[in-house]
Amino acid sequence: MSLPRLEVSKALEERYGIPLRLIVIDTMLAAFDIRDWNDPAEARRVANILSRIAVETGSVVLGIQHRGKDVSWGAAGSYALTAAADFRLSVFADTDSKGGRLGGLRDGPTDWSCEFEVKGVQDWRR
Repeated sequence: MSLPRLEVSKALEERYGIPLRLIVIDTMLAAFDIRDWNDPAEARRVANILSRIAVETGSVVLGIQHRGKDVSWGAAGSYALTAAADFRLSVFADTDSKGGRLGGLRDGPTDWSCEFEVKGVQDWRR
């Protein structure tokens, strides 16, 4: 059974010849009107919306959520945001390189990670 696709997904494919595969919401705090990000019920409502967008577009939805000043505390807001996610992508600044770590896959080992490097691209169509 194929998933229903929103018009924006179809328009992207018609205009650029590539399917919509990734939607980035930067930041979730700016995109969603939530009174208390520490409230698990409200955070779960946001997670449900992200999941619905993913299903209706057939894409991965990446909601950007910042960490506090002490990164050891994890992401800001309720645990429900990370508990509901299929995966988490953490990106940290490093004085020697630009990179990050992918980990916490829902159906994979929780301690799995891989390193990557972020590179700027002038024109994504090349």
